[in-house]
Formats: sequence, structure tokens, C-alpha cells
Amino acid sequence: MASPSRLPAETWGGSGPFGIIVIADVDGKLVCALDEVTVNELDNLGRIYWSSNALGVTTIQYVGATDRPLLVTQPNGFGTAFGYTPIANGSLLQAMTTTNGAGQVIEQYGYSYDLRNLLLWQTNTIGGVTSLWSYAYDLAQQLTAASQWTNGVIAHR
Repeated sequence: MASPSRLPAETWGGSGPFGIIVIADVDGKLVCALDEVTVNELDNLGRIYWSSNALGVTTIQYVGATDRPLLVTQPNGFGTAFGYTPIANGSLLQAMTTTNGAGQVIEQYGYSYDLRNLLLWQTNTIGGVTSLWSYAYDLAQQLTAASQWTNGVIAHR
């Protein structure tokens, strides 16, 4: 195999549906051919919005010019939508919902925060089972208590 110093950047190339990469040394001798790699396309803000690999294509939509995802669609038709609560210097995650290709909800998450933007409540519903977590903090914003309920019954404290 050629030494790395004999592999200039222009010897990298891509072709095929999953970005088969061919690497040749400066003399044109094949050094490596890779398949089943991931190919990412970036938008004008440098964020991945399209990604392809052996499983198919994943797309990502964002909230405006932020790096926060709004919707991620996977090759199997599953999609995850994200919702945010605006705060003074950005936003906090408020909800995530994953649906299958038929639009049925697979899992759902919800989050709520106190005035200090500390997580107070978290709910998860997966396969019809709902879990709720509650959190308490002291004045130094250190976690002092956490409790979990599953389908209305306390599970952990």
C-alpha cells in the first residue's frame, strides 16, 4: 500500500448509489475500494440534511437556521418529530414523537421545565406503557429527588 504522503486529496472519488469510494496512489494504483459507506450532504449552514448508506436514505429538517432537528425521516419510513419551548437564549426540547411508515405513534416523549430551565417532568409512552418522572432541585440547582411512575403506579423514588 502506498504511504499516506502519496495519497493526495484528489485521488478520492465517489460513485454508485452508496458512495463507493476508490482510493488510488499518485501512480494510479488502486489502494482501497470501500462500499457500504455513508454519504452525507450538507446544507449551506453545514448541517447534514441528507444521508445515504446501505440501509437507504435518511433526511433531516431543521428549525430555521438552528442546529435543532425538526423532523428526521429514516429509510424504513419511521420519522421522529421534535418540538421546542422557546427561552431567552434558545429553546428547550419539549416533545419527541416517533411514528412508523403508516403514521402510527411508536413512542412519545414530553418534557417540562421550571423557571430556571431545569427539567421538572418527563413522560415517555412506548408500546402503550406510560412512564412519568418528576425531579426536584435545591437552590444550587442540584438534583435532590427523582420519582418514577409507570401507568400511574410509583415505581421508584
